[in-house]
Amino acid sequence: MQENKEVTAFVPANLSCVFRPYYGKTPEKTGSLGVGFTINKGALIKARKSATKEIVVNGAKLFFPTVETVLEKMKCQKALIGIKSDVPFGSGFGMSGASALGTAYAINELFSLGMKKEVLDMIAHTSEVINKTGLGDIAGQIHGGFLIKDKTGNPISARKLKVNGKKVYYKVFGEIDTGKVIGGDISLIDRAGEKAIKRINDEKYLSLEKLLSISLDFALESKLLRSSRIIEAIKSIESKGGRASMIMLGESVMSSIPFEGSDEAEIAEICARIL
Repeated sequence: MQENKEVTAFVPANLSCVFRPYYGKTPEKTGSLGVGFTINKGALIKARKSATKEIVVNGAKLFFPTVETVLEKMKCQKALIGIKSDVPFGSGFGMSGASALGTAYAINELFSLGMKKEVLDMIAHTSEVINKTGLGDIAGQIHGGFLIKDKTGNPISARKLKVNGKKVYYKVFGEIDTGKVIGGDISLIDRAGEKAIKRINDEKYLSLEKLLSISLDFALESKLLRSSRIIEAIKSIESKGGRASMIMLGESVMSSIPFEGSDEAEIAEICARIL
């Protein structure tokens, strides 16, 4: 293998509409139930052999604990990891999970480790759990499309959900510290999440508009939606006939129609892979 060989992985952004954390005795048994979907934007993760370990995110060298944990679990201390994202970190798009998963895939390929995909997926998931950067994005990113997780036990398992909708519009206002939310009192989130997941399962015909409506109810009932900027944006979208909600977990809005300052994305059955 050439020493200057570079391996690239792509991992899609995952937008969570509803979530319900659950905690097992180990990170492997910890995750979240809920509903979300992947889009045609995400992160490119490049890995190259190096004399030292270095992680560069969008051009800046960073200490990235979640990715560091992946490298430790894979016993890799000599690699350059370059991460470039289409969407912001800390804003509800699962970029920490994407970085972890893409790093696991790329390192496995670069060093010909021969690790099974399921093992790599779990390494990425447990690295997220340990560092409190996420509980359920990995499951969405390894399967792709509209997905529902309604059974505990295997946190990287999910099943396809039939939803009518191909485009989503979004706007980022700011960040939310995921660790503070999933590490705090989750009783309201748990109750609201259970109710929302049941409503989704009971729907015979689920449209994006209906899903966003259920998501908004969840955001309000769980008290996660507190941002006046998000509330005002949602009111504006609804006044024009659209449906919208908060992206979990970020100070970000997702909508069924275009709105002022929004970007467009395709809802796509794209999953994490080596390019």
